[in-house]
Amino acid sequence: MYLIKLSNNVFYTRISTPAILQTSLGYPREIRLSLFTKYRRLATKRNAQLASAIHTLHEQALAENIPYTDFKISLSTKVAEIRQQFCSNLPHVDNPQSKCTSMSIKTRAMPAPAPAPAPAPAPEESVNSLLIGAQELTTELNNFIRSKRLEQVTPLTLTQLNQRCTNFLSYLAKQENCLSAKAANTYRDHLIEKGLSAKTVKEYIAANKQFFDYCERIELIEKNVFKAIKAPK
Repeated sequence: MYLIKLSNNVFYTRISTPAILQTSLGYPREIRLSLFTKYRRLATKRNAQLASAIHTLHEQALAENIPYTDFKISLSTKVAEIRQQFCSNLPHVDNPQSKCTSMSIKTRAMPAPAPAPAPAPAPEESVNSLLIGAQELTTELNNFIRSKRLEQVTPLTLTQLNQRCTNFLSYLAKQENCLSAKAANTYRDHLIEKGLSAKTVKEYIAANKQFFDYCERIELIEKNVFKAIKAPK
């Protein structure tokens, strides 16, 4: 089943990766991309476009033994091209895209003016991280808190986790940034500039590190963007 709908009612494309690519080249188990719509008819049309593109790239990867790092770049470029069509043809009643997502699409859809003398370096962010919007992260934050509650975490700790993670997501939306290690580091500096103590900054970073560890475990993202972020001493 290529078309799925999450708890926030937004439709997604979900494509399983061929097993040989997973075992021999370290590809993830599946690719899951938002279709940015809650309407099934529109989602079905968009799903067909993305699914076809992903299958073509998988076939190319199988035929040419393409490393996953190169595949990610090709996939990100192709998805951006297709999603640019989403932006230009969105009906007025169906525009759930966040500013972060729109910004990411426009930036990555621009063609290079001329062939570069050397291939561009791989982007820092993973494919999944680039394409995850604020709405999906907020939904998963609720699921994360629910999971922690099942672990018998105290109500105070749950409240603090929720507040600190929500603070980062709000910052991300206001800055119109996409999820990345750079955005996480900028957020750390933002907390310091606000005059928060080193202890408080450490607690905010620790809370978000837990949340994005969870996001990595459920394969919403490929890498915890807070993994290398450290609080001041």
